[in-house]
Amino acid sequence: MHTTFPVELIDLFFSVCDKPSLSSCSLVCRTWLPIARYHLLSTSTISVTDAESDRKTLETLLTLLSSPLCTLAPYIRHLLFKGSCPAFPLKLETKTIKTMRTLPHVRSVTFQDVAWTLVPAELTELVTSFDLTKLAFSFVVFPSLDELKCYLEKFPNLKELDVGSNVVYLQCGSSSSSVGVMSTTTDCSDESGKSQRSGPHLKRVRRLAIDASRGHLMSLLFYQPPYSSTASTAIDALELHNLSMPDMSIVDEFLGLTNPRELTLDFRTSRYNISIPNLGSLLHLRSLTINGLLYSRHNTPTKALVSLLSTIKSCLLQSLILSLDNPTFSSIDSWWKSLDDVLAQDQFKHLKLVEFRICSVDKKRCQNENGVLTTTAEVVEKQVLGERLPRVLGRAVLDLVYI
Repeated sequence: MHTTFPVELIDLFFSVCDKPSLSSCSLVCRTWLPIARYHLLSTSTISVTDAESDRKTLETLLTLLSSPLCTLAPYIRHLLFKGSCPAFPLKLETKTIKTMRTLPHVRSVTFQDVAWTLVPAELTELVTSFDLTKLAFSFVVFPSLDELKCYLEKFPNLKELDVGSNVVYLQCGSSSSSVGVMSTTTDCSDESGKSQRSGPHLKRVRRLAIDASRGHLMSLLFYQPPYSSTASTAIDALELHNLSMPDMSIVDEFLGLTNPRELTLDFRTSRYNISIPNLGSLLHLRSLTINGLLYSRHNTPTKALVSLLSTIKSCLLQSLILSLDNPTFSSIDSWWKSLDDVLAQDQFKHLKLVEFRICSVDKKRCQNENGVLTTTAEVVEKQVLGERLPRVLGRAVLDLVYI
């Protein structure tokens, strides 16, 4: 089939297609086949659950990969090892792990719903044999923080690390005697007798997602190379989840050392009585995303967001994304005016996007005691926001997205 569309355009089109559509596109012509396979097979899930569908899917995948005529293996780049529950062992047969070793281009691995002590040693060794650039843990229980640190040491080329999705460690480890930021590092001495801190030397990590509610876990990236007395991480994109710590000094110090260009602050799981982090040290900040934080226990907006934005000193900020849960505009015009005044300051003059992500809500949940509809995603429009943010709207940077 002859086509005049550039390959880049076809790839962009395929990136938004669902799997049935990609399967159909792979049968159209030789040009479309490798592109469709890339998007269709890029991620493979090795699911070890009691579900019959998961078992059949795994058997089908293994049968295909075991065939000498198989041409699918080079397209698999991400593996998701999914258990049924952290309390149950992740059981994989030897032939399954052997088949996984034949995958030449695996660059990303995710462990989900497992206890680390119940993961087969063969599997953890297999993962270390891949030249991974991304490693993620979700609902994983580690016996200790040291166990996690030792495993991370085996991936010197990681560029993306996600340990922010309900990662739990049962013990702090011998090197973690307090909740301090540097408590998870181990002291050692060089030839001059100067004390050095050692930890997981993930010097290539550029994108990090981490759970900020766990001081020890967050301090994983507080490391220094063996022979450097002054060193900081070089994180381009940082996500801090579960920001619920009453003392933000650890978060502030962490932000100062990482100095990311893209920052995501997730307050969704604990939005009440939250201390505000200080973003004044992030002089290269270009993008800021805030989830939650805006509403208190009584569903009235707080001044937390205005206070947080007021700490920004970076003059490079171009993107500000705010998630609004169940927004109400009655009796809060003064608060929105304060937000508009803050965004009109000089450090925000380079903003190209101010995006409000409105969470869709059911109308019945939005009714007050008198049965009056006070708020819903259907009644929140850009014009409504613009009336409360005239300066932002006047710069043509305001956008509204329903999620």
